[in-house]
Amino acid sequence: MLDKRQKEYELIVIDSPPLGAVTDSLLIAEHADELIYVCRFNRAYRKHICPYVNALKSAKREMLGIVLNGLSPRRIE
Repeated sequence: MLDKRQKEYELIVIDSPPLGAVTDSLLIAEHADELIYVCRFNRAYRKHICPYVNALKSAKREMLGIVLNGLSPRRIE
C-alpha cells in the first residue's frame, strides 16, 4: 500500500499506536523514511522514552526528533 501511495504523493504521514502498547509502531517504522517520536508531557517518562527511541533508531531510519505535546502555555514560559 505504501509503495503505491509514494508514487502519488510527495509526503505521507503515518500515525501509529504508542510504542509501549503494541509492537505495530516498530513494524511501521521499518517502512518509513524518517521518524518523529511524539510524547505527552507528564505522561511519558524518560525511563520509557529512551528505550523506545533506541528501538526506533535500530529500525535504521532517520530520527528527525522528539515532539513534546500537552504543555500548557504557562508551563512553556
